[in-house]
Amino acid sequence: MFLPTIKRRILVVEDDELIASLIEYLLQNFGFEFVGHANTAELGIELAKKLDPDLILMDIQLAGAMDGITAAQIIYAQYTIPVVFIAGQYSEETLKRAAQSKAFGYIAKPFVDHELRTVIEMALYKHEVETKLQLSELALEAISQGVFITDPGQHILSSNVAFQRQTGYAGEELLG
Repeated sequence: MFLPTIKRRILVVEDDELIASLIEYLLQNFGFEFVGHANTAELGIELAKKLDPDLILMDIQLAGAMDGITAAQIIYAQYTIPVVFIAGQYSEETLKRAAQSKAFGYIAKPFVDHELRTVIEMALYKHEVETKLQLSELALEAISQGVFITDPGQHILSSNVAFQRQTGYAGEELLG
C-alpha cells in the first residue's frame, strides 16, 4: 500500500459542511494535508487550479449548476489531478458516467474511516504509476532507434515510431 513519505495535499469538494468537516478531521489523522474545501463544482475547479492538490475528494451531487462528474472530467483534462468520488445516492446512469470519467476511486456514504484511507492511498498509487508509465512511453518515443517490447511468449506489446518506420508496419499491425 502507498504510505505517504511527504504529506499528500488533498482538496475536498463537498456541499455538506458536516461531512466536509469529518473528512478534514480524518485526512489530518491519516497524515494527509487538507488544503481546502469547496461546496460547488465550479469552486472546486477554481481551487484545483489555485491550490494544485495531489488528489481531490469530490461529491457527485453538489449544489450549483455542475455536478462532480463533470467537474472531475474538467479537472483531470486541464490539470491531471486525480479525483476520488464520494457519493451517497446514485443511479445506474450516475455510476456509468462516474466510471467513464477517469475517476481514480469511488466510495459510498456513509463510509468507514479505514475504507476512505485505503481508497485515497490506492488512488494516489494508481496516479503515480500512470504518470510514470506515461513518462516512460514518452521516453520510448524519443529514442531514435527502433525499440519494441515483448511478453514472455515473444508477442509484441508495444513499439516506438522508429521501429514502425523500420519495419513498415503501423503500431496496431505489430501487436501480438
